[in-house]
Amino acid sequence: NEKEASRFPDRIRLTLSRFFREKDRWEAPYSLALLWRDELERKYSGRRISVIATDIDEPSLQRASEARYEFPSLREILNEMRQRWFHRDEGHFRLDVKVKELVRFEKRNLFDGGPERGMDLVLCRYFVFTYYRGARRRAAVQKLWESTRPGGLLMIGRKEGLTREDR
Repeated sequence: NEKEASRFPDRIRLTLSRFFREKDRWEAPYSLALLWRDELERKYSGRRISVIATDIDEPSLQRASEARYEFPSLREILNEMRQRWFHRDEGHFRLDVKVKELVRFEKRNLFDGGPERGMDLVLCRYFVFTYYRGARRRAAVQKLWESTRPGGLLMIGRKEGLTREDR
């Protein structure tokens, strides 16, 4: 049902956030910013990054923009990194502003304009590859493909994949 399908993205909310979940894939936008500040910035001095984190769920965006986490969200971060970049805040952990400032949050729907174009790296997790099938999934993959610059990368979850039908 096309009418129901168009409302489906607004009905399902995936609110789980954990740094370096599936360490080889990095779920959270701050994970990428953390890697930059902690490991890569010295190696690539003179360069900078900007991370755009998008979602259609405003409460999730608001929570993420606060950069304040309970310990389970940090359980996969190395102790040294956690001590260097997080500060205790009333029983929570607050991300250092030097990492936080690299990430901006925007409410976006993949089918209403989609991601910006010219991205070096696009991370898309779960929703498209778990819940979409057929023409809707192909259209989503096309939007993601168009958002990457030539030579850019699309990173998806370990349990997800692109099929011949998606291309």
